[in-house]
Amino acid sequence: MISDKNLARIAGFCYLVVIATGLFSEVFVRQALRVPNNALATAHHIKTNEMLYRWGFAADLINFVIGIPTILIIYHFFKKLCCSTCSEGSCRTTDERDL
Repeated sequence: MISDKNLARIAGFCYLVVIATGLFSEVFVRQALRVPNNALATAHHIKTNEMLYRWGFAADLINFVIGIPTILIIYHFFKKLCCSTCSEGSCRTTDERDL
């Protein structure tokens, strides 16, 4: 089993990858290719800069694939945190609080 410290490092690295790929695809690719209120000019930019469009698509794909384990690892830590701070019987789900 991986220790919590190493798991946190993996989550941190994955989160940095998510941030970097998201910034690249949003700032460098979409802003360079998109022409506001002109779909034909946007299509022309995508056609002339096809490789940039492909790099942006790859960055988005990496962003989504790396984001899933990042979310799961962070959920794992918050779940452990919640269970360790709650005493026996005081941890209730939102459904139990609503009743």
